[in-house]
Amino acid sequence: MTKKESIKLFNKGCQDWNVWAEQMLAKKKKLMKSGVWSEEDQDKQNEETRAWQEEAKADFSGYGFGANVKFVDFRFPGDAVFDYATFAERVDFDNAEFFGLAEFFEVTFMKDVSFSSTKFFCGASFEQAKFKDRVYFYSSNFKGNTSFWLTTFSDMVIFRDAIFSGDVDFLNTVFRHIAIFSNVTFSSNAAFLQCVFESSVSFRESSFEKNAYFKAIRGKGAFSIDNAKFDRVPDFSEAHFEEAPLFDNVDLEPEHFGKTTTDKSDNNLPACWRSLKRLANQGLDHERELQFFKGEILARRGTLDRCTHLRFWVGWLYQAMSDFGRSTTRPLLWLVASFLLFTGFYISQSKNSFQLLFAESATCVVGSDNPKAAALSLSVYNAVPFAANGWSNQLKQVYACLYGVQNEIPLVKKVYSSTGLTPVIPYGVAFAGVIQFFVSAVLIFLFVLAIRNHFRIR
Repeated sequence: MTKKESIKLFNKGCQDWNVWAEQMLAKKKKLMKSGVWSEEDQDKQNEETRAWQEEAKADFSGYGFGANVKFVDFRFPGDAVFDYATFAERVDFDNAEFFGLAEFFEVTFMKDVSFSSTKFFCGASFEQAKFKDRVYFYSSNFKGNTSFWLTTFSDMVIFRDAIFSGDVDFLNTVFRHIAIFSNVTFSSNAAFLQCVFESSVSFRESSFEKNAYFKAIRGKGAFSIDNAKFDRVPDFSEAHFEEAPLFDNVDLEPEHFGKTTTDKSDNNLPACWRSLKRLANQGLDHERELQFFKGEILARRGTLDRCTHLRFWVGWLYQAMSDFGRSTTRPLLWLVASFLLFTGFYISQSKNSFQLLFAESATCVVGSDNPKAAALSLSVYNAVPFAANGWSNQLKQVYACLYGVQNEIPLVKKVYSSTGLTPVIPYGVAFAGVIQFFVSAVLIFLFVLAIRNHFRIR
């Protein structure tokens, strides 16, 4: 329809409008059934398709609407063009259905506007629109791509329970008052690049099923993502908040994401984790800071850090031994395992190793001690020598029990403690002691580090 025809039919009311809309939808269905309908770009469409689109278009571009404007339950079979229109009073689009593109470019809404339960089947554009009063998008359904580029919301805007099935873009959008995106489903990419939130904003219990971009946004009030769900790592790079967002009730455990990224290249993923770490640090959330550090290292692995890099293997060991400084249990278990492993090695180097390992009762090479206890004592001593002051004589006895003494004679095997002979120390045992000391020092350090991190000791 032309602009004049659209205004005339609108003034007749919803019933007459929807009769025309049903006729147009039936005509489109007939064209599709006959194979005449073309889904190609406008310049490649056939005559019948172009004719239907012109006839089904609702044109209100540049029109100034007065009072009592209601598009409640209206059906728009083709494109609905409201570009440059002005709504001086409140307007309702509740339960309206847009089967074509909904165009609201540079529209000015002077009073409240409601799009509650409105369905946009083929995309919507609110680029550079100005909302002077409250805006309601309760339970709206956006099936196509939606754009809010350079839009200004001067008062409260509510998208509660809305569904965005296609991409949604809020590039350079300004929210001067409270913005509520609670329980919103973003099934495709959601971009809030360079948005300005001058008051509080809430994404409470919202779901982001693909990429979520919050790059370079500015938040001057509370920014809530409480219980929000992210299927991919959100991008908060270059974002700035006067009050850092809280991540307490958001599942951002790095191992849950795998190699999903907000960019075509995995090389961007470490920067996303680093930005989250910076925000956690701003909010003094030390536990989350460690969690996001873990995400950064995991994201680098196999991308920026190849298996030929030392950083790759150091990061892998740091994860295996202490979960990146977050676990007190892992280093302790590794420490106990190392005690047993080195104990077994020390026994294996004894002349009586077979007897020590498999016999019910075992005897020392020299002396009358328990050889298994001697091997365990040697393992403990090599792990924590600084805690074994005064063990010098006892250590000689341990070595003699396991490996004998130099120039030994049968008569002194049971009276070693009074002979003063020098015990035998195999080279492998001496070398293993150095390795065990280094391994144990690292594990003890990681245990202490985890305690420090757990209690946020700085």
